Amino acid sequence: MRTKHWLPLFSSLVAVSVIAACGSDDSAPKGTAGFNGGGAAGAHAGASNGGSGGAHAGAANGGAATNAGAANGGAATNAGAANGGASASAGAGDSGSAGMVSVAGGGSGGDVASSGAGGAVAGAGAGGAAAGGGAGGAAAGGGAGGSSGGGGAAGINLCDRALWKYTFQFCPRTYNAGANQPTKAVDGVVTTYVTSGKSQDGTFFAVFDLHGAANVSSLVVDYGTGQVDNKEGDASTMPMALQGSDDGVTFTNITDAVTNTITNHKVTIDVPPGVTHRYLKLLQKGTSGSWWALPEVDITCTTNGTPAAPPADAVTTRANWKILTPNSACSDVNVGAMLDSNLDTQWQSVGVPGVGYWLRVDLGGPTLVNNVDFKIKAGADFPVTVKLQTSTDDITYVDVKTGVPGAIDTKIVLDAPVTTRFFRIVTEADTTGGAWWSIGELDVNVP
Repeated sequence: MRTKHWLPLFSSLVAVSVIAACGSDDSAPKGTAGFNGGGAAGAHAGASNGGSGGAHAGAANGGAATNAGAANGGAATNAGAANGGASASAGAGDSGSAGMVSVAGGGSGGDVASSGAGGAVAGAGAGGAAAGGGAGGAAAGGGAGGSSGGGGAAGINLCDRALWKYTFQFCPRTYNAGANQPTKAVDGVVTTYVTSGKSQDGTFFAVFDLHGAANVSSLVVDYGTGQVDNKEGDASTMPMALQGSDDGVTFTNITDAVTNTITNHKVTIDVPPGVTHRYLKLLQKGTSGSWWALPEVDITCTTNGTPAAPPADAVTTRANWKILTPNSACSDVNVGAMLDSNLDTQWQSVGVPGVGYWLRVDLGGPTLVNNVDFKIKAGADFPVTVKLQTSTDDITYVDVKTGVPGAIDTKIVLDAPVTTRFFRIVTEADTTGGAWWSIGELDVNVP
Protein backbone atom coordinates (compact mmCIF):
# COMPACT_ATOMS: atom_id res chain seq x y z
CA MET A 1 0.00 0.00 0.00
CA ARG A 2 1.25 3.49 -0.72
CA THR A 3 0.09 7.07 -0.30
CA LYS A 4 -0.63 9.51 -3.05
CA HIS A 5 2.98 10.69 -2.71
CA TRP A 6 4.48 7.27 -3.49
CA LEU A 7 7.39 6.95 -5.86
CA PRO A 8 7.29 4.33 -8.63
CA LEU A 9 8.62 1.04 -7.34
CA PHE A 10 9.56 -0.49 -10.60
CA SER A 11 11.53 2.04 -12.61
CA SER A 12 14.65 -0.11 -12.51
CA LEU A 13 13.02 -3.20 -13.94
CA VAL A 14 13.99 -3.87 -17.52
CA ALA A 15 13.47 -7.56 -18.28
CA VAL A 16 10.60 -8.42 -20.58
CA SER A 17 7.95 -10.68 -19.07
CA VAL A 18 6.65 -13.68 -20.91
CA ILE A 19 3.08 -13.06 -21.93
CA ALA A 20 0.91 -16.11 -22.39
CA ALA A 21 -2.05 -16.08 -24.71
CA CYS A 22 -4.62 -18.51 -25.99
CA GLY A 23 -7.42 -18.61 -28.50
CA SER A 24 -10.58 -16.60 -28.55
CA ASP A 25 -13.46 -17.54 -26.29
CA ASP A 26 -16.43 -18.42 -28.49
CA SER A 27 -18.75 -19.29 -25.65
CA ALA A 28 -18.61 -16.11 -23.58
CA PRO A 29 -21.77 -15.27 -21.65
CA LYS A 30 -24.27 -13.53 -23.84
CA GLY A 31 -25.25 -10.94 -21.31
CA THR A 32 -28.55 -10.65 -19.61
CA ALA A 33 -30.33 -13.93 -19.01
CA GLY A 34 -31.57 -14.02 -15.40
CA PHE A 35 -30.69 -16.98 -13.22
CA ASN A 36 -33.77 -17.07 -11.03
CA GLY A 37 -36.69 -15.71 -12.92
CA GLY A 38 -35.54 -12.42 -14.35
CA GLY A 39 -39.00 -10.99 -14.87
CA ALA A 40 -40.74 -8.52 -12.63
CA ALA A 41 -42.15 -11.31 -10.51
CA GLY A 42 -39.16 -13.67 -10.57
CA ALA A 43 -37.55 -15.18 -7.51
CA HIS A 44 -35.26 -12.66 -5.85
CA ALA A 45 -37.02 -9.83 -7.67
CA GLY A 46 -37.62 -6.54 -5.92
CA ALA A 47 -41.09 -5.09 -5.68
CA SER A 48 -42.15 -1.54 -4.98
CA ASN A 49 -45.45 0.06 -4.08
CA GLY A 50 -47.54 -3.01 -4.75
CA GLY A 51 -45.47 -4.69 -7.46
CA SER A 52 -45.32 -8.46 -7.30
CA GLY A 53 -42.24 -10.34 -6.14
CA GLY A 54 -41.04 -13.82 -5.35
CA ALA A 55 -38.78 -15.32 -2.73
CA HIS A 56 -36.57 -12.65 -1.19
CA ALA A 57 -38.78 -10.05 -2.80
CA GLY A 58 -39.31 -6.66 -1.27
CA ALA A 59 -42.77 -6.17 0.17
CA ALA A 60 -44.73 -3.15 -0.98
CA ASN A 61 -46.15 -0.71 1.51
CA GLY A 62 -46.02 -3.10 4.43
CA GLY A 63 -46.94 -6.39 2.80
CA ALA A 64 -44.83 -9.19 4.27
CA ALA A 65 -42.80 -11.61 2.16
CA THR A 66 -40.06 -14.16 2.75
CA ASN A 67 -36.96 -12.18 3.66
CA ALA A 68 -38.96 -9.18 2.57
CA GLY A 69 -37.77 -5.62 2.54
CA ALA A 70 -39.70 -3.35 4.87
CA ALA A 71 -41.75 -0.58 3.34
CA ASN A 72 -41.99 3.09 4.15
CA GLY A 73 -38.91 3.78 6.16
CA GLY A 74 -37.42 0.48 7.29
CA ALA A 75 -33.70 0.12 6.77
CA ALA A 76 -31.39 -2.84 7.27
CA THR A 77 -29.39 -5.68 5.81
CA ASN A 78 -28.82 -6.00 2.05
CA ALA A 79 -31.23 -3.15 1.56
CA GLY A 80 -32.12 -1.50 -1.70
CA ALA A 81 -32.35 2.26 -1.70
CA ALA A 82 -35.62 4.00 -2.43
CA ASN A 83 -36.38 6.07 -5.50
CA GLY A 84 -32.98 7.10 -6.72
CA GLY A 85 -30.67 6.24 -3.82
CA ALA A 86 -27.93 3.91 -4.94
CA SER A 87 -27.92 0.72 -2.90
CA ALA A 88 -25.18 -1.80 -2.36
CA SER A 89 -24.71 -3.26 -5.82
CA ALA A 90 -28.14 -1.89 -6.61
CA GLY A 91 -30.44 -2.70 -9.48
CA ALA A 92 -31.70 0.27 -11.44
CA GLY A 93 -34.91 1.94 -10.37
CA ASP A 94 -35.72 5.63 -10.62
CA SER A 95 -32.06 6.45 -11.34
CA GLY A 96 -30.59 3.83 -8.98
CA SER A 97 -27.37 2.03 -9.85
CA ALA A 98 -27.38 -1.36 -11.58
CA GLY A 99 -26.22 -4.47 -9.78
CA MET A 100 -27.24 -7.24 -7.41
CA VAL A 101 -29.75 -5.70 -5.02
CA SER A 102 -32.85 -3.97 -6.27
CA VAL A 103 -33.99 -0.45 -5.49
CA ALA A 104 -37.52 0.73 -4.89
CA GLY A 105 -39.26 1.71 -8.05
CA GLY A 106 -38.90 -1.74 -9.53
CA GLY A 107 -36.64 -0.65 -12.34
CA SER A 108 -34.65 -2.95 -14.54
CA GLY A 109 -31.39 -4.42 -13.41
CA GLY A 110 -30.41 -7.55 -11.65
CA ASP A 111 -27.49 -9.68 -10.77
CA VAL A 112 -24.13 -8.52 -12.07
CA ALA A 113 -24.06 -11.29 -14.66
CA SER A 114 -27.77 -11.53 -15.39
CA SER A 115 -30.62 -9.11 -15.52
CA GLY A 116 -34.36 -8.85 -15.33
CA ALA A 117 -36.74 -6.44 -13.71
CA GLY A 118 -35.81 -6.34 -10.07
CA GLY A 119 -32.54 -7.44 -8.58
CA ALA A 120 -31.10 -10.30 -6.61
CA VAL A 121 -31.20 -10.80 -2.85
CA ALA A 122 -33.51 -8.22 -1.24
CA GLY A 123 -35.94 -5.76 -2.76
CA ALA A 124 -37.19 -2.64 -1.03
CA GLY A 125 -40.58 -1.05 -0.68
CA ALA A 126 -41.01 2.69 -0.98
CA GLY A 127 -38.71 4.44 1.42
CA GLY A 128 -36.45 1.66 2.65
CA ALA A 129 -35.64 -1.99 2.98
CA ALA A 130 -34.93 -4.65 5.57
CA ALA A 131 -34.11 -8.32 5.64
CA GLY A 132 -37.21 -10.13 6.78
CA GLY A 133 -38.97 -6.99 8.00
CA GLY A 134 -42.67 -6.16 7.93
CA ALA A 135 -44.14 -2.71 7.37
CA GLY A 136 -42.11 -0.16 9.28
CA GLY A 137 -39.81 -2.82 10.71
CA ALA A 138 -36.12 -2.04 10.82
CA ALA A 139 -34.60 -5.41 11.67
CA ALA A 140 -34.48 -8.95 10.32
CA GLY A 141 -37.63 -10.78 11.33
CA GLY A 142 -39.37 -7.57 12.37
CA GLY A 143 -43.12 -7.36 12.74
CA ALA A 144 -45.21 -4.38 11.68
CA GLY A 145 -43.82 -1.26 13.26
CA GLY A 146 -41.36 -3.15 15.44
CA SER A 147 -37.81 -4.38 15.59
CA SER A 148 -38.50 -8.02 16.37
CA GLY A 149 -41.25 -10.58 16.08
CA GLY A 150 -42.65 -12.90 13.45
CA GLY A 151 -42.93 -10.52 10.51
CA GLY A 152 -40.38 -12.42 8.40
CA ALA A 153 -37.87 -15.23 8.35
CA ALA A 154 -34.61 -14.74 10.24
CA GLY A 155 -31.32 -14.61 8.38
CA ILE A 156 -30.81 -14.85 4.66
CA ASN A 157 -30.65 -17.61 2.09
CA LEU A 158 -26.98 -18.58 2.14
CA CYS A 159 -27.56 -20.66 -0.99
CA ASP A 160 -28.49 -17.55 -2.97
CA ARG A 161 -25.99 -17.45 -5.80
CA ALA A 162 -25.64 -13.69 -5.43
CA LEU A 163 -23.74 -14.40 -2.19
CA TRP A 164 -21.35 -17.11 -3.37
CA LYS A 165 -20.87 -16.64 -7.10
CA TYR A 166 -17.90 -14.35 -6.50
CA THR A 167 -16.16 -16.90 -4.29
CA PHE A 168 -16.72 -19.87 -6.59
CA GLN A 169 -13.47 -21.56 -7.62
CA PHE A 170 -12.81 -24.21 -10.27
CA CYS A 171 -9.51 -26.02 -10.28
CA PRO A 172 -8.36 -28.07 -13.26
CA ARG A 173 -4.78 -28.32 -14.42
CA THR A 174 -5.45 -26.60 -17.75
CA TYR A 175 -8.27 -24.99 -19.68
CA ASN A 176 -9.85 -25.38 -23.07
CA ALA A 177 -9.34 -22.06 -24.80
CA GLY A 178 -12.94 -21.97 -26.01
CA ALA A 179 -14.59 -22.53 -22.62
CA ASN A 180 -12.17 -21.80 -19.88
CA GLN A 181 -13.38 -19.33 -17.30
CA PRO A 182 -14.78 -20.63 -14.01
CA THR A 183 -17.49 -17.96 -13.87
CA LYS A 184 -19.33 -19.73 -16.69
CA ALA A 185 -20.51 -22.40 -14.24
CA VAL A 186 -22.36 -19.76 -12.19
CA ASP A 187 -23.44 -17.20 -14.79
CA GLY A 188 -27.07 -18.36 -15.05
CA VAL A 189 -26.60 -19.40 -18.69
CA VAL A 190 -26.72 -23.16 -19.13
CA THR A 191 -25.22 -23.05 -22.63
CA THR A 192 -21.92 -21.66 -21.29
CA TYR A 193 -19.67 -23.84 -19.21
CA VAL A 194 -16.32 -24.31 -17.55
CA THR A 195 -14.38 -27.38 -18.50
CA SER A 196 -11.19 -29.11 -17.43
CA GLY A 197 -9.72 -28.96 -20.94
CA LYS A 198 -8.27 -32.45 -20.52
CA SER A 199 -9.42 -35.96 -19.74
CA GLN A 200 -10.88 -36.67 -16.33
CA ASP A 201 -8.17 -37.95 -14.01
CA GLY A 202 -9.76 -37.62 -10.57
CA THR A 203 -7.97 -34.37 -9.63
CA PHE A 204 -10.43 -31.62 -10.58
CA PHE A 205 -12.65 -29.86 -8.06
CA ALA A 206 -14.92 -26.86 -7.45
CA VAL A 207 -15.22 -24.95 -4.15
CA PHE A 208 -18.14 -22.84 -2.90
CA ASP A 209 -18.02 -20.40 0.04
CA LEU A 210 -21.56 -19.86 1.33
CA HIS A 211 -20.38 -17.14 3.76
CA GLY A 212 -21.94 -18.86 6.76
CA ALA A 213 -22.96 -22.23 8.21
CA ALA A 214 -25.72 -23.38 5.84
CA ASN A 215 -28.21 -26.23 6.02
CA VAL A 216 -27.70 -27.50 2.48
CA SER A 217 -30.17 -30.00 1.05
CA SER A 218 -28.75 -30.53 -2.44
CA LEU A 219 -26.25 -29.50 -5.09
CA VAL A 220 -27.35 -29.70 -8.73
CA VAL A 221 -25.29 -29.69 -11.91
CA ASP A 222 -27.61 -28.56 -14.72
CA TYR A 223 -26.68 -29.49 -18.29
CA GLY A 224 -29.80 -27.93 -19.81
CA THR A 225 -31.85 -28.98 -22.81
CA GLY A 226 -29.92 -26.68 -25.14
CA GLN A 227 -26.50 -27.96 -24.17
CA VAL A 228 -23.40 -26.99 -26.13
CA ASP A 229 -20.96 -29.56 -27.54
CA ASN A 230 -22.66 -32.41 -25.71
CA LYS A 231 -21.43 -31.31 -22.28
CA GLU A 232 -23.80 -33.87 -20.79
CA GLY A 233 -21.47 -36.44 -22.33
CA ASP A 234 -18.63 -34.89 -20.34
CA ALA A 235 -20.26 -36.19 -17.19
CA SER A 236 -21.72 -39.54 -18.13
CA THR A 237 -18.91 -41.68 -16.70
CA MET A 238 -17.90 -39.45 -13.83
CA PRO A 239 -18.35 -40.38 -10.16
CA MET A 240 -18.21 -37.38 -7.83
CA ALA A 241 -17.82 -36.64 -4.15
CA LEU A 242 -19.21 -33.75 -2.12
CA GLN A 243 -17.25 -32.53 0.90
CA GLY A 244 -17.92 -29.91 3.56
CA SER A 245 -15.76 -27.66 5.71
CA ASP A 246 -16.21 -24.99 8.37
CA ASP A 247 -12.88 -23.27 7.76
CA GLY A 248 -12.20 -23.84 4.05
CA VAL A 249 -9.07 -25.86 4.89
CA THR A 250 -10.13 -29.19 6.38
CA PHE A 251 -12.83 -30.97 4.35
CA THR A 252 -14.75 -34.13 5.24
CA ASN A 253 -16.92 -36.29 3.02
CA ILE A 254 -20.65 -35.60 2.90
CA THR A 255 -21.24 -38.07 0.09
CA ASP A 256 -18.58 -40.12 -1.66
CA ALA A 257 -18.35 -41.66 -5.15
CA VAL A 258 -21.80 -40.49 -6.22
CA THR A 259 -22.94 -42.27 -9.37
CA ASN A 260 -23.50 -39.68 -12.02
CA THR A 261 -27.15 -40.33 -12.83
CA ILE A 262 -28.51 -37.72 -15.23
CA THR A 263 -32.24 -37.08 -14.88
CA ASN A 264 -33.87 -34.38 -17.02
CA HIS A 265 -30.38 -33.18 -17.96
CA LYS A 266 -29.42 -32.67 -14.30
CA VAL A 267 -27.22 -34.44 -11.78
CA THR A 268 -28.51 -33.99 -8.22
CA ILE A 269 -26.44 -34.73 -5.14
CA ASP A 270 -28.71 -34.93 -2.10
CA VAL A 271 -27.25 -33.88 1.25
CA PRO A 272 -28.39 -35.76 4.39
CA PRO A 273 -30.57 -33.73 6.80
CA GLY A 274 -28.76 -31.83 9.52
CA VAL A 275 -25.50 -31.39 7.61
CA THR A 276 -24.27 -27.82 8.10
CA HIS A 277 -21.16 -26.36 6.50
CA ARG A 278 -19.89 -23.03 5.24
CA TYR A 279 -17.71 -24.43 2.44
CA LEU A 280 -18.61 -27.12 -0.09
CA LYS A 281 -16.19 -28.90 -2.40
CA LEU A 282 -17.36 -30.88 -5.43
CA LEU A 283 -14.70 -33.37 -6.55
CA GLN A 284 -14.43 -35.27 -9.81
CA LYS A 285 -13.17 -38.72 -8.83
CA GLY A 286 -13.34 -40.92 -11.90
CA THR A 287 -11.14 -41.33 -14.95
CA SER A 288 -12.45 -40.93 -18.47
CA GLY A 289 -11.37 -39.88 -21.92
CA SER A 290 -13.96 -37.09 -21.71
CA TRP A 291 -13.29 -33.71 -20.15
CA TRP A 292 -15.13 -32.59 -16.99
CA ALA A 293 -17.67 -29.87 -17.69
CA LEU A 294 -19.88 -27.80 -15.37
CA PRO A 295 -22.43 -25.79 -17.39
CA GLU A 296 -24.40 -24.55 -14.37
CA VAL A 297 -24.35 -25.28 -10.62
CA ASP A 298 -27.10 -24.55 -8.10
CA ILE A 299 -27.19 -25.16 -4.35
CA THR A 300 -30.37 -25.43 -2.25
CA CYS A 301 -30.68 -24.66 1.46
CA THR A 302 -33.45 -25.97 3.72
CA THR A 303 -33.45 -22.94 6.03
CA ASN A 304 -32.02 -19.45 6.14
CA GLY A 305 -28.74 -18.81 7.92
CA THR A 306 -26.64 -16.02 9.36
CA PRO A 307 -23.57 -14.86 7.42
CA ALA A 308 -20.31 -15.13 9.32
CA ALA A 309 -18.70 -11.81 10.20
CA PRO A 310 -15.26 -11.21 8.71
CA PRO A 311 -12.49 -11.95 11.23
CA ALA A 312 -11.36 -8.87 13.13
CA ASP A 313 -7.96 -8.68 11.46
CA ALA A 314 -5.80 -5.60 11.75
CA VAL A 315 -5.02 -3.76 8.53
CA THR A 316 -2.25 -5.76 6.97
CA THR A 317 0.67 -4.84 4.78
CA ARG A 318 0.35 -5.30 1.04
CA ALA A 319 2.31 -8.54 1.10
CA ASN A 320 -0.28 -10.04 3.46
CA TRP A 321 -3.43 -9.10 1.57
CA LYS A 322 -5.65 -12.10 0.85
CA ILE A 323 -6.41 -12.42 -2.85
CA LEU A 324 -8.91 -14.78 -4.44
CA THR A 325 -9.70 -15.51 -8.09
CA PRO A 326 -12.08 -18.14 -9.53
CA ASN A 327 -9.17 -20.51 -10.03
CA SER A 328 -6.75 -19.40 -7.29
CA ALA A 329 -6.91 -22.75 -5.52
CA CYS A 330 -4.86 -24.25 -8.36
CA SER A 331 -1.15 -24.63 -7.82
CA ASP A 332 -0.32 -23.00 -11.16
CA VAL A 333 -2.00 -19.68 -10.31
CA ASN A 334 0.46 -17.39 -8.55
CA VAL A 335 -1.62 -14.66 -6.90
CA GLY A 336 1.32 -13.71 -4.70
CA ALA A 337 3.19 -12.44 -7.75
CA MET A 338 0.93 -9.38 -7.71
CA LEU A 339 2.35 -8.32 -4.33
CA ASP A 340 6.05 -9.14 -4.51
CA SER A 341 7.29 -5.73 -5.76
CA ASN A 342 8.67 -7.40 -8.87
CA LEU A 343 7.05 -6.48 -12.18
CA ASP A 344 8.83 -9.38 -13.90
CA THR A 345 6.76 -11.94 -11.96
CA GLN A 346 3.05 -11.97 -12.66
CA TRP A 347 -0.27 -13.58 -11.91
CA GLN A 348 -2.23 -14.93 -14.88
CA SER A 349 -5.83 -16.01 -15.27
CA VAL A 350 -4.77 -19.33 -16.89
CA GLY A 351 -7.27 -18.83 -19.68
CA VAL A 352 -9.18 -16.12 -21.51
CA PRO A 353 -11.02 -14.34 -18.67
CA GLY A 354 -14.14 -13.30 -20.59
CA VAL A 355 -16.80 -11.00 -19.17
CA GLY A 356 -17.54 -11.23 -15.45
CA TYR A 357 -14.19 -12.67 -14.37
CA TRP A 358 -13.18 -11.21 -11.02
CA LEU A 359 -10.26 -10.66 -8.71
CA ARG A 360 -11.16 -10.15 -5.03
CA VAL A 361 -8.86 -8.61 -2.40
CA ASP A 362 -9.18 -8.57 1.42
CA LEU A 363 -7.16 -5.68 2.81
CA GLY A 364 -7.40 -7.07 6.35
CA GLY A 365 -9.41 -4.19 7.83
CA PRO A 366 -11.25 -0.97 6.91
CA THR A 367 -9.03 1.22 4.74
CA LEU A 368 -9.67 4.55 3.01
CA VAL A 369 -9.04 3.90 -0.67
CA ASN A 370 -8.51 6.56 -3.32
CA ASN A 371 -7.55 4.44 -6.32
CA VAL A 372 -6.56 0.91 -7.28
CA ASP A 373 -3.78 0.25 -9.79
CA PHE A 374 -2.69 -2.90 -11.58
CA LYS A 375 0.01 -3.17 -14.20
CA ILE A 376 2.05 -5.45 -16.42
CA LYS A 377 5.42 -4.79 -17.98
CA ALA A 378 4.48 -5.19 -21.65
CA GLY A 379 1.96 -6.76 -24.02
CA ALA A 380 -1.84 -6.70 -24.06
CA ASP A 381 -2.79 -9.14 -21.31
CA PHE A 382 -5.46 -6.96 -19.73
CA PRO A 383 -9.26 -6.63 -20.07
CA VAL A 384 -10.68 -4.00 -22.41
CA THR A 385 -12.70 -2.51 -19.53
CA VAL A 386 -13.16 -3.29 -15.84
CA LYS A 387 -15.21 -2.06 -12.88
CA LEU A 388 -14.37 -1.76 -9.20
CA GLN A 389 -16.68 -2.92 -6.42
CA THR A 390 -16.17 -2.41 -2.67
CA SER A 391 -17.58 -4.08 0.43
CA THR A 392 -17.21 -3.94 4.19
CA ASP A 393 -18.50 -7.50 4.81
CA ASP A 394 -17.55 -9.48 1.67
CA ILE A 395 -21.24 -10.07 0.96
CA THR A 396 -22.79 -6.83 -0.27
CA TYR A 397 -20.68 -5.10 -2.92
CA VAL A 398 -21.16 -1.63 -4.38
CA ASP A 399 -20.08 -0.51 -7.85
CA VAL A 400 -17.83 2.50 -7.21
CA LYS A 401 -16.28 2.84 -10.66
CA THR A 402 -17.33 1.35 -14.00
CA GLY A 403 -16.09 1.49 -17.57
CA VAL A 404 -12.40 1.81 -16.71
CA PRO A 405 -10.27 1.08 -19.81
CA GLY A 406 -7.53 -1.49 -19.40
CA ALA A 407 -3.90 -0.63 -20.12
CA ILE A 408 -0.37 -1.76 -19.32
CA ASP A 409 -0.74 0.44 -16.23
CA THR A 410 -4.46 0.49 -15.36
CA LYS A 411 -5.48 3.14 -12.84
CA ILE A 412 -8.96 2.96 -11.30
CA VAL A 413 -9.35 6.45 -9.82
CA LEU A 414 -12.39 6.93 -7.58
CA ASP A 415 -14.48 10.08 -7.70
CA ALA A 416 -14.15 10.28 -3.90
CA PRO A 417 -12.23 8.15 -1.36
CA VAL A 418 -14.12 5.10 -0.06
CA THR A 419 -13.58 3.25 3.22
CA THR A 420 -13.60 -0.45 2.49
CA ARG A 421 -12.04 -3.72 3.56
CA PHE A 422 -12.80 -5.79 0.45
CA PHE A 423 -12.76 -4.89 -3.22
CA ARG A 424 -13.28 -6.72 -6.49
CA ILE A 425 -11.99 -5.91 -9.95
CA VAL A 426 -14.50 -7.36 -12.43
CA THR A 427 -14.03 -7.61 -16.20
CA GLU A 428 -16.72 -5.78 -18.20
CA ALA A 429 -15.23 -6.62 -21.61
CA ASP A 430 -12.88 -9.40 -22.61
CA THR A 431 -9.18 -9.18 -23.35
CA THR A 432 -8.07 -8.28 -26.87
CA GLY A 433 -7.07 -11.09 -29.21
CA GLY A 434 -7.86 -13.95 -26.85
CA ALA A 435 -5.11 -13.08 -24.38
CA TRP A 436 -5.06 -14.13 -20.76
CA TRP A 437 -5.35 -11.53 -18.00
CA SER A 438 -1.97 -10.86 -16.37
CA ILE A 439 -1.02 -8.62 -13.45
CA GLY A 440 2.58 -7.98 -12.46
CA GLU A 441 1.81 -5.68 -9.53
CA LEU A 442 -1.38 -4.64 -7.73
CA ASP A 443 -1.57 -1.69 -5.32
CA VAL A 444 -3.96 0.66 -3.57
CA ASN A 445 -3.45 4.40 -3.13
CA VAL A 446 -4.77 6.12 -0.01
CA PRO A 447 -5.49 9.86 0.25
